[in-house]
Amino acid sequence: MTHRTQLSQPEEALRRADAAPANLRTLMERIAAWISFENSDAAITPADLDYFANHQAWAYLKRASRLGSVDNDRREALRAALIAAMPAPRGETRGEYALRLRAAARAS
Repeated sequence: MTHRTQLSQPEEALRRADAAPANLRTLMERIAAWISFENSDAAITPADLDYFANHQAWAYLKRASRLGSVDNDRREALRAALIAAMPAPRGETRGEYALRLRAAARAS
């Protein structure tokens, strides 16, 4: 059985389009809105950020997909790009982190 190690040109183009700065900015703003609304006094953790990034990557690709299915490789690439673009938590609450995340989204 052979395994592909490189993406085809169309697949690579989709991966780059998914992780475009405008898309990341929009998804970061959505995550900031979500975490500031839901349990904003609780501490934010890296696991929370991974959950929110994964969920937003899946939701973005689900909306973008006309066939209704989500390619896991594209979802993982977008999740990783989101995690890399978001600032690391510094022991603050979700509400405080949401303010920093919004600022990072505007700066990107």
